Amino acid sequence: MGSPFKWGGKSPEEGFDCWGLVVEIYKRLGVDIEATLKYQGPESAPREVPEGVERAWEPVRGALEVWDVITFAPLREGDPPHVGVYVGNLRVVEATPQFGVVARRIGRRKILGVYRWRG
Repeated sequence: MGSPFKWGGKSPEEGFDCWGLVVEIYKRLGVDIEATLKYQGPESAPREVPEGVERAWEPVRGALEVWDVITFAPLREGDPPHVGVYVGNLRVVEATPQFGVVARRIGRRKILGVYRWRG
């Protein structure tokens, strides 16, 4: 918490973008997810997903569980989708340009999908 936002950022020292924060959280849980999801940021191209890896993420159709990854609709047209990690009590940890790394309520934001690690 409290790290600044930085496009393409992947560390507490330099800051995080939303995907970099998700990668860091899962790294601290002992899971290397960097190559498991396709991500398009403003300066990055889609990454190839190794064969079979996509099965490590399961779409969630029921209740949220702690550590689920939530994808949100972009706030502004032309922005990439936003991601955060569910931490319980209808709260998500996320990195945003406005607030840096924060935990806040999901609220009324449009959820595009929820994914659970099954790797």
